[in-house]
Amino acid sequence: MEFEDIMGYALRIGVMLSILFLIIGFSLIFINGQENLFKEITNLNSSVISKNFKIELIINNLINLKGVGFIYLGLIILIATPISRVFLGILQFYKERNWLYFIITSIVFFNILFSIFLIPYLINL
Repeated sequence: MEFEDIMGYALRIGVMLSILFLIIGFSLIFINGQENLFKEITNLNSSVISKNFKIELIINNLINLKGVGFIYLGLIILIATPISRVFLGILQFYKERNWLYFIITSIVFFNILFSIFLIPYLINL
C-alpha cells in the first residue's frame, strides 16, 4: 500500500469519526433537553469554554452520555486529523530519504505541537 493511500484513509477516517461524534453529541443535547447549554456556553467561567475544559471532564461527560463530551471529542479528532497527516509526511520523507522535506516537515510538526500544548500553558502562568 502506498503512503498516499494510507494518508487518504487516515484523513477520511478522521473526518468520518469526527462527524459521527459531533452528530452523537448534538443528538444527545437535543434528546436530553439541555436548554441551559447555550446560556452556559456564553458564560466565560463555564466548563464548556475550551480554556477551562479538562480531559477528565471530557471522559466524565462521555461516561455520563452528555452531548458536550461527544462534541469535544469530535472536535479533537477533527483537529488531530491534519496533524496526523503531517506526522505521516515525516514518516514518508524519512522512508524516501528526502532529508530536506523530512527536516521541514518535522519543524512544522514540532511547531504545531508546541503551539497546542506548550504556549497555552505558558500563557496561563
